[in-house]
Amino acid sequence: MSATARCPPLYALIDEQKQNANAGRRLTYSEHGGYPRDGLTEIVFPNVTFQALDTVLRFVYTDEAELSVSAAVDVLAAASRLEVERLVVGLENLLEQQLSVDNVSWLLQGADVAGAGTLRNKCMEYVLVHFDQVCKTPAFRDLSREIILEVLQRK
Repeated sequence: MSATARCPPLYALIDEQKQNANAGRRLTYSEHGGYPRDGLTEIVFPNVTFQALDTVLRFVYTDEAELSVSAAVDVLAAASRLEVERLVVGLENLLEQQLSVDNVSWLLQGADVAGAGTLRNKCMEYVLVHFDQVCKTPAFRDLSREIILEVLQRK
């Protein structure tokens, strides 16, 4: 069996799982490369959306990813968790170019959750440089207490 012959069942499973996306966010796939069956291995990715996982897997197979800036944070978290380093670096670079007063707070929070240190540091620098404007945004008030304390300590 060729490597490409194994890909379609995976995408078929993801499409099937997408239909049930609101039911527990579980991806079940047998360790032998087939559809889920009783008694076979279950792989669970908590807090990873099916859309983000689908984007990461499509990137692994095609070396391409099409997504919006708002979806990029979820994909970054999934890529970071799955250690798809090329996608993590590409997304960090893309998101760094999109930094603005309006989005830096939620990008900082997302980078923190995703464990994306490079993006987190760039966001933190941006917040510190533009603190007077950023602190007036609603997204800044939604940051975690730990991040707000870190911003104030570094200011």
